Amino acid sequence: MEHPTEFDLQLAINNFIREIDRRQVFDRDQLDELYDHFTEETASLTALGLNEREAFTVSKLRFGEAAVIRREYERVQPVDGAGQKIIFGFMGFFMIGFGYSLVSAAHQLVTSLYRRFGETREMLFLFLDYFLSFLIMGGLLTYIVYRLRTKPYFTRLELFAIPLLGFFMNFSGNRFLLQLAVLLTYILIYRERKTLIPA
Repeated sequence: MEHPTEFDLQLAINNFIREIDRRQVFDRDQLDELYDHFTEETASLTALGLNEREAFTVSKLRFGEAAVIRREYERVQPVDGAGQKIIFGFMGFFMIGFGYSLVSAAHQLVTSLYRRFGETREMLFLFLDYFLSFLIMGGLLTYIVYRLRTKPYFTRLELFAIPLLGFFMNFSGNRFLLQLAVLLTYILIYRERKTLIPA
């Protein structure tokens, strides 16, 4: 007759906490609080007559899946660290700057069409100009707000593509500084990849 393998409660709790913090979004105090809360929960269950394995299983069910706990925490966790704040700042700058460049391009297109077809349809072209500007900037801002509300982390595609927008911005300043900002953003993304890219 085989005997069940010995269950190490402390090891199981540590592994569960480690799974929750796989992306390292919790600080030391928060991890200690999670550990203490889980330990107290299993202790109360063993006092009711459950063995350690059963107590751990029930506690884990009450806590919920590690991925769910981590995702809910990430939704309300502010961006930490100077590197991440710089990345988020550059990302916003590139997107807004590129959006403004698109608006300028749309304005030039409408102006060109207006000159070609004459002043008889001035109101039509004025409406088209404002409509395209609103569509571009409104769509961009809607996307930014939606992403921040639903998921504060960038996808791999976004982390690769958004800094590239810096190369296509209608930037009146020093282009070298703009290109340097793009390069710096990619360096910071690489350094912060574990906290920026979903596991």
